[in-house]
Amino acid sequence: MNKKAAFLSDIGIVLAVMLLFSITIIVGYKVFTNYNDKWQANPNIDTNSKVIVGDLQGRYVGLFDGIFVFVFVLMAVMLFVSSMMIGTNPAFFFVVLFLTVFLIGVSAIMSNVYTDVATSEQMNTTSSTFSSIPYIMDNLPKIALMLAVITMIGLFVKIRGYV
Repeated sequence: MNKKAAFLSDIGIVLAVMLLFSITIIVGYKVFTNYNDKWQANPNIDTNSKVIVGDLQGRYVGLFDGIFVFVFVLMAVMLFVSSMMIGTNPAFFFVVLFLTVFLIGVSAIMSNVYTDVATSEQMNTTSSTFSSIPYIMDNLPKIALMLAVITMIGLFVKIRGYV
């Protein structure tokens, strides 16, 4: 693949990483909740320990929701900066535009995969406790379009002599 269209694979990698990261966070919360339930039910464990583990479970959702958004924004900035560093010819614009349509289709499939996992019988109550992760993953095709537009701006709209 030439370096001009390589940014599309970068966007695909970002979307795939975010899909895996979101599923990992939700499964981790499910595991931690089950662990906490057993921890709280154990009569041999000190009350102070139960309070600490319960407090950690209470902080999990907000913490990892924020980490997810932070990583997503950081990756979006990385895409823009790396696209600014690639020298391009405007003749590739239509090829990139066509490949962007394909990328949006792939992001719709990734969004459906997340929805299938998040709304499964085992994970439905767990995934509904998060706010940012479901919003981003449910709107992944729109976000992929936004990332592609921002990256195309970085690729094709450059001031000659500065970059």
